[in-house]
Amino acid sequence: MQKFGRLGTLFFLIYLFLFQLSATGQNKKVFIVTGKIVPEVETSVNGIIEMSKSGEAPTQIEIPKNGRFRLELEYFHEFTLTFSLQGHFSKTIIVSTDIPQEVWKRDNDFPPFPMIVQLFREIEGIDKSFTLKPSGRVFYGKQTDNFEKESIFNDIQISEQITTATTQTAQVKKEAAGITKQEAADLAFKEKTFDQTINEADVLFKRGEFPAALLKYQDAKKLFPDKVYANDRIAEIQDLIKALEITEKQKTELDQKYKNAIARANGLFDQKTYKEARPGYEEALQYKPGDGYASGRIQEIDQLLALLAKQKQFDDLVAQADNNFKARKFDQATALYNQAKLLIPENAYPQNQIELIVKEEQQVAIVAEQEKVFSRNLESGDKLAREKDYLQAIDSYRKALAVKPDNKLASDKIAEIEKAIALIETDKKYQDAIQQADQALAANDLQKAKMLYQEALKFKAGEVYAMNKLAEIKVTETTETKLIELTANAEKAAMNQNYDESIRMLDQALQLKPKDASLQRRMDEIGLLKNQQLADKEFDQIIQRGDQQKTKEKYDQAISLYREALNIKPNNELALGKISEVELLLAAIEKQAQYQAIITQADKLFDKKEYITAQADYSKALSIKADEIYPANRIKEIVEILDKEQQAKALDENYKSIVAKADKSFESESYSDARKTYIEALAIKPNEAYPTERISKIDEILAERAKLQQAENEFVALV
Repeated sequence: MQKFGRLGTLFFLIYLFLFQLSATGQNKKVFIVTGKIVPEVETSVNGIIEMSKSGEAPTQIEIPKNGRFRLELEYFHEFTLTFSLQGHFSKTIIVSTDIPQEVWKRDNDFPPFPMIVQLFREIEGIDKSFTLKPSGRVFYGKQTDNFEKESIFNDIQISEQITTATTQTAQVKKEAAGITKQEAADLAFKEKTFDQTINEADVLFKRGEFPAALLKYQDAKKLFPDKVYANDRIAEIQDLIKALEITEKQKTELDQKYKNAIARANGLFDQKTYKEARPGYEEALQYKPGDGYASGRIQEIDQLLALLAKQKQFDDLVAQADNNFKARKFDQATALYNQAKLLIPENAYPQNQIELIVKEEQQVAIVAEQEKVFSRNLESGDKLAREKDYLQAIDSYRKALAVKPDNKLASDKIAEIEKAIALIETDKKYQDAIQQADQALAANDLQKAKMLYQEALKFKAGEVYAMNKLAEIKVTETTETKLIELTANAEKAAMNQNYDESIRMLDQALQLKPKDASLQRRMDEIGLLKNQQLADKEFDQIIQRGDQQKTKEKYDQAISLYREALNIKPNNELALGKISEVELLLAAIEKQAQYQAIITQADKLFDKKEYITAQADYSKALSIKADEIYPANRIKEIVEILDKEQQAKALDENYKSIVAKADKSFESESYSDARKTYIEALAIKPNEAYPTERISKIDEILAERAKLQQAENEFVALV
């Protein structure tokens, strides 16, 4: 009976030994994603996964023709996976491998996450803007204690978008077939302008210049209101602007860009290169839409260019007229001088020439010509007056008076237009004052707004709008006075630690100015003052720890602690100043950081024995810091290693061949032959652990076999 017990123990030990040989369990350090790309149309080409980790530069992974893929993703990162296949729309999925620390410490062995990626066939002419956004994301779910998938928009929605876009494209083609050649040319020009505008808007959008990009997308939308891409980008930028409200830094940058554009344009304007100056003022309007100065300069340039064009036309007409005058072709010369006179009425030369011609013709012809000139100028003045081009109209009427100085009709028309011009000037001054006053009121500059509204009433006394605004300002000033009194008393009560009285006064202030964020925030602050001492102490301790880390040049830890302090006291100037100070230090060592990043990358490649790529990075590091010895030594070391590897290659191939032969004998359980062959391998590479381990394993197996044989012999003897 005792022998049977010993025999059972022996079989159990043999089973345990064999089980341990086959076990390969290990602790996972990566999150595994497995799946398959399912295209709408079968293809023989390989697919591509473009993968970027936490904002780093993307890498490309080739997918075999069967479409299957397996990804090993590091934990605590966010990966953007874009699946592409020739002839199909791409699809993007976000994978976040961030898990709680307690889960990581407890158990990070998650099962592989399955993923089926369906790709739809790409259709020519369809807007691809929907492919720019992620269609889904994978993340850790706390309730399920596992990774989950969330669809941002599913395959049915994508299919519907493609169907809708296909229908719209077909409709456009159908409509295009019925248009005329001229309409087709206009449509082509319109589409070219749309594409160019979209490209310009995309460039501005990528640079983060959202207001300027928004203007460009809106221009594109005016051309094709139903195109999805421009509408989507407009909505996206508007959401961004609403969410971010454009920081002060962005406003400063826009203002600086405006000033730079104005400075460049002014320089060109001063050089009288008006055509080259005009785009500069148009650029300035992108940064300050509606800016009076830039708009005025553009208008001035247009007028100057028109005057220059008019002067050239005038000179050409006078030259032709002079030639006709010399040839005594008085009718043709007179007509040309009259055309030149209409272009530049203040230039006396054409009129002088006409007078010379008239002196040589009969008196009847002179009188008839004068009547003709008078009627033409009077009609021209009437036409210009109807078109509200008052300055030119007055000029025409004055030309008429030049022919008939005592004509009452022309004099009355001039007086009437001068009155209209005066009214327009007055109205313009009123509107300018109102506009400036409204801007001051919007900026809560009550004194300036009040002065400007009063100034506007000087131009138009009794205007209801300005009077109402003055009354509104008066009410606001009264309210502001009461608010100042209440808030001052509330602060005084708070300083005396009479918090209930302070809150009561602030509540009264909120009744005067409901939804005032600063008043409500102050109420919340006073309510928390009683418990603030402990928070202040913790804040000071964290700041002190941050200072210690900064002294040790551990800047990332210092910034982390300063930001932790901001969680206690948001917007605290001390903590913000500390962060700014550390960020300035980091900026000062940016060059060193760049150098170190390249060295670190090169070292990793060196450790991975990717020597050629590492050598290139060390050379890149030397281009940044040419005097550094370390990269130069590394390059020298790589050259030596590559030489040694070349020499060791033949020896290594011989070693691998002998080990392969030994492994084959081991797998066929020819342990004695395998042992001899492993010994041969050790003769080539004495320090290799693998042959030694295999020899030890063979010795263990042979020993166990001997024990088992002895046990069987004992068992047979017992039977």
